[in-house]
Amino acid sequence: MAITATDLHAMLTPRELDVLAVLCNSPVPLTASGIVDASDGLLKTNTVQAILRTLLKDGLVEVADIVYSGTVLCRSYQLTEKASERITQQLAYQFSRLGPDFTLVDAAKIMLEAAEKAGRKEIVLAEMKQFVKDEMERRRIARENGEWEDEDESEDENNA
Repeated sequence: MAITATDLHAMLTPRELDVLAVLCNSPVPLTASGIVDASDGLLKTNTVQAILRTLLKDGLVEVADIVYSGTVLCRSYQLTEKASERITQQLAYQFSRLGPDFTLVDAAKIMLEAAEKAGRKEIVLAEMKQFVKDEMERRRIARENGEWEDEDESEDENNA
């Protein structure tokens, strides 16, 4: 699969992902210096400030509040819903490029390992279970309404 110019523009850089990850893992909005501190030395102030300008322009973060950092007023930042959507789209895009030998089950195993390290495995498992339940119900209703065609059936018709 070729990467289009649109795909490249929509892709987040590794440093943008680092900043978003810090904000994702914070229970409260953070200032630029708070992001640097929370990154455990991974990010530097100038880098974070430049990335925040880009993320703000792209609508992936927003100014949550103006707060004091010592005696200086600073902006604190939080993620927008668009950030979550963009991260999900990037994961889906990267997954789609891996080919048929890397399955969704493989991806789920890796995600569960990461969730376990973060102490969130049970929450993620419950979310996955609910997703599968909802998807099965959506398909059942679509079949009853004649709006769903099984993939196996459409392949048989195409081969006939």
